[in-house]
Amino acid sequence: MNRVTPIIWREFKYTALTKAFIIGSIIVPIFIFPLLIVLPVLFAPRIEPLKGTIVIIGSEAVAQQASDLAHEEQRKSGTTRQLEEAMAGMPDSIKSAATDPLLGNPMASSRLEYDLQVDSAAAADLDANKQRVRDHDLIAVAALTDELLHKDPTREQNQFELFVRPGLSPRHLDFIDDLLADAVVEVRVKQSGMDYSAMRAMMRRPGVLTKRLQEGGGEVREYEWAKRLIPIAFMILVWIATFTSGNYLLTTTIEEKSNKVMEVLLSAASPMEIMSGKIIGQAFVSLITLFMYGGLGIIALIALSQADLIPLEMIVYLLLFFIMAYFMIASIMASVGSAVSDLHDAQSLIGPAMIVLILPMILWIPISESPNGSLAVVTSYIPPLIPFVMILRVTASGDPVPLWQIAVALVEGFAAVVVMMWMCARIFRVGVLMQGKAPSPLQLIKWIRYR
Repeated sequence: MNRVTPIIWREFKYTALTKAFIIGSIIVPIFIFPLLIVLPVLFAPRIEPLKGTIVIIGSEAVAQQASDLAHEEQRKSGTTRQLEEAMAGMPDSIKSAATDPLLGNPMASSRLEYDLQVDSAAAADLDANKQRVRDHDLIAVAALTDELLHKDPTREQNQFELFVRPGLSPRHLDFIDDLLADAVVEVRVKQSGMDYSAMRAMMRRPGVLTKRLQEGGGEVREYEWAKRLIPIAFMILVWIATFTSGNYLLTTTIEEKSNKVMEVLLSAASPMEIMSGKIIGQAFVSLITLFMYGGLGIIALIALSQADLIPLEMIVYLLLFFIMAYFMIASIMASVGSAVSDLHDAQSLIGPAMIVLILPMILWIPISESPNGSLAVVTSYIPPLIPFVMILRVTASGDPVPLWQIAVALVEGFAAVVVMMWMCARIFRVGVLMQGKAPSPLQLIKWIRYR
């Protein structure tokens, strides 16, 4: 152990105490959350007000209705600005409640300014008005047909042509499309003798304010997105923490072997001691990444009063499956790094394993939606997928995973870790002394069998 400790410290020091690691794994997580809030405000798109005239061909009633709707939208936009001005001097708690970032800022969505005039014209004036659109005298001209205003138009009849000037933004186009389509619908309803305002009020879907009752009493706002993102967030956290250190382990092993540093280490320690020191040293590096990103995520949930979405046992499972995942990935990276002298050769050997390990990323939606489904159960017993699939299952919001399945996965997973570490040790002791052409997968299997 006395010879392993310096190797552990050397591996940790040359990875975790570098500027690149400190910036990427410590400083960036600390500043990433404030930046996520500030950047959208700084780089919010500035869209010019939509001002001008729209001409509707073929229906004065639709033109009048569209004009009324445009004035109503303009009034709402003015009300929004008045609310923003009134809230400027209010406490931050009130302003944050009125502009909930999780629900979207209702005022920000109405900041487009409109100053529209809607006129009608005869069908004979279509070409002249199209030329006015080209000359930028008009914003757009819409050509309606008599069949469009029938109470039950066919699919072919239920459309109209809209000619717009160049340079309109997508949001302006969407507004014009919705404005004219709503005006046509209201005219149809009024022509049938029904009260459109009463009908629209009855058909308006109610909003749902979901609250989760806490076991210790009280209630908190429930956000569906949080439950959907927590499983993939946990898996990505494990993925980043393990593969970041695993990649360091791979590259440092290759560099030490190609630069003859490995020969110096072998004069002072055995291959098994070198392998153990490198893997344990990188484990501490991986823990720093896990705690930094995971801790900031938990702090964010606490700030949103959603901390109870992550019970204590979930943190325990995170640590257990992280340890399992790390030693599985570390064994692969260390064995491959010891067997080759070039990073390009390493990629060809790691490629097949990476294709397998990316499966949880592809299958996270069906697994998290159905944590006890056949797909989830089968893949959670296949090494080295076990830690990544199981962290998805135990953090999913569906039916709880039976404890016996978790226990079997833990036993099988750590048994696989022991086997993979044993195989890694057999390859490492041969690979660190090999030079020249990179071995094939079959040769690696032969190295495992050497005595």
